[in-house]
Amino acid sequence: MYRRFYEAMLQKAADAWMAAQVHQANLRLAGAAEQPRHPYKPNLPLNLAIGAFGGLILAVGLVMFQAQNQSVLREPGEAALLLPVPELGAIPKIASARTFSIGSPAVLNGGSRVELASLEQRSSSLSESFRTTLASILSTQRNGDHRRMLVVTSAGPMEGKTTVVSNLGIALADISEKVLLIDGDMRRPKLHRVFDEVNSWGLSDVLREKNAIEDLPVDVLVKKTSVPHVYLLPSGACPENIFGLLCTERMSKLLPRFQEKFDYVLVDAPPCLEFADARIMAHHAGELLLVVRANHTHRRAAQAAVERLRLDGIRVTGVILNRWDPAHSTVYGYPAARDAHYEGVL
Repeated sequence: MYRRFYEAMLQKAADAWMAAQVHQANLRLAGAAEQPRHPYKPNLPLNLAIGAFGGLILAVGLVMFQAQNQSVLREPGEAALLLPVPELGAIPKIASARTFSIGSPAVLNGGSRVELASLEQRSSSLSESFRTTLASILSTQRNGDHRRMLVVTSAGPMEGKTTVVSNLGIALADISEKVLLIDGDMRRPKLHRVFDEVNSWGLSDVLREKNAIEDLPVDVLVKKTSVPHVYLLPSGACPENIFGLLCTERMSKLLPRFQEKFDYVLVDAPPCLEFADARIMAHHAGELLLVVRANHTHRRAAQAAVERLRLDGIRVTGVILNRWDPAHSTVYGYPAARDAHYEGVL
């Protein structure tokens, strides 16, 4: 009897221990589960709304991108159709050129620079494009005038006008022309770096001189570069009142004086929509070339530049398209378009 009592006590102790180990849950059955009428995921109305909104955003972005792409000059021939001036040439961009920083000169294979391509890459299609452009410029001579002065400018910055000026000057020197290059961009001068010359004295200093222009010897004013028949007048130090210097009587006498001594005078001028320098110098020079950059220059900017120059009575000889991409061009007939290596920047 005592044994059964002892076993019963052990069983109750074990049941109490087990009950102590089990935590009581605060749950109770409220009712039986019901099958939902609609799936929880995916939420089709919400997904359709998100998709429609995203598609609308992409469509608007695509339309804006296409409008932006169509608002810039892209290929040869577009400038002639858009502007009331002839297109004198198209300069391609090239795959072998590379730049090391924004605003630094591009370097071709072999270490030569695009600014000197007509000298150091004479057999390249790039050099041929500058010579083709020069042939168009020579064909626009008025009354057989052999001595000409051209101001080269652009609508905005970073269009490549310095590259055009230096290569056209070298191409002119190849036909035994005595050429003077004037760096008229006193704010951001570059021509002295292209020809490895110092810029300690130049155009701004000549305009600030007190001696009469007629008394200044031209051979002392300009520098002979390493390129035969090419001379350079650097910009000089940037003065505080550039506009005042350019509007003086000395400027009106200086450029004609150079025109008497050189066969061709090319002036690298600042952008004409930002500064008045190019317009003032073009009044004394008589002719102006406008450089536009493919996939960069807006059509309205080019139109505004030409309209402003024509209202000033300045003869815009023509426009030069720079840095166009032959690899993605539909234009037929340009030699550079058939060269597969033209894919880089200029």
